[in-house]
Amino acid sequence: MNLLPRALATAAAAIPMLAGLAGTAGAADNTAYAQTVPIAGASFTCAGTALTAVDGTITFAYHLTAAADGSVRDNGRGTPHHATLADPSGNLYRLVGAFSFTDTYDPATGAIIAGIDSDQFAIVNAAGGLVGRVGVLEHLDRDGTLRDVQFGTCTDNND
Repeated sequence: MNLLPRALATAAAAIPMLAGLAGTAGAADNTAYAQTVPIAGASFTCAGTALTAVDGTITFAYHLTAAADGSVRDNGRGTPHHATLADPSGNLYRLVGAFSFTDTYDPATGAIIAGIDSDQFAIVNAAGGLVGRVGVLEHLDRDGTLRDVQFGTCTDNND
């Protein structure tokens, strides 16, 4: 989901460390780490109702690989934990699901060269009933063109 920019900043910080490993066959093949960030403040819209995250976290798991051409690939997944949303009336909901991403970076600048992000979440009410679904597919081409398609009955408002 588009809370991804918070995590990408951390991933980008690891890119220079891997720059020296590029070209060393297999040197970075097992560079993995995790990061947990708060979800509070994230927002979604379902059937015209604003839902704001009031509690919970998202854990990102990363796997970085340095390629022979010097680029660095970051594959990962984000999963919410105890993610609680509230509507303006104070009704509580849960955000469940996950998203995955693959990005290729220029290690000299930390800039994303190309990437794809696929998000699949459900928003459920306190009784466990489905309120709506969030689906996002983002693709960044090497030429810098960003394609962002949202599908589902709810909208991810986090850019």
